[in-house]
Amino acid sequence: MGAIGDAGAITTNNSRLAEKLRSLRNYGSKEKYVNNIIGVNSRLDEIQASILRIKLRYLDDNLQIRRRLARYYISNLQISDSLKIPPSDNIDNDAWHLFVVRVSKRDGLIKWLRECGIECLIHYPIPIYRQKALSKFKFAETDFTQANLLSKEVLSLPLSPIINENDQNLIVKSITLYSQQKHAS
Repeated sequence: MGAIGDAGAITTNNSRLAEKLRSLRNYGSKEKYVNNIIGVNSRLDEIQASILRIKLRYLDDNLQIRRRLARYYISNLQISDSLKIPPSDNIDNDAWHLFVVRVSKRDGLIKWLRECGIECLIHYPIPIYRQKALSKFKFAETDFTQANLLSKEVLSLPLSPIINENDQNLIVKSITLYSQQKHAS
């Protein structure tokens, strides 16, 4: 849904888990100034809550728009050896927070899209196991071959309720033109 800053929510029907999570988000405290476990300051502030409360009214409509955009991408992007799209068997049950494609030569497509005025992003370019925070575990490159491959291939295409049909046509046409140029050369 997206606030204007950091915000989030967790839902559970497990009362023990809910109690632990409430403590973790509040410095590890169940009682003010008494910290039994290590936690963080991860409470939702009033400004974020008020914005999200308003945005919640539009959640269903925004999910439908995101699903329509995903359906359009899936129907209109040319699937090839160099471009793979997400599976389409669950479009109406997915929130489509992101539309992530796999591109074997990602940097060229990114450059092309940006030249066309289309912003795209690489989410999680460094696999989690290679993050400094996990360095003490001494993972080998061969332990996570899929994570390594995906970190070099995934690309998030624009997907937002504010994208209109013309924007999405431009995105698809730009990707199609890029693919045609690559196959022609």
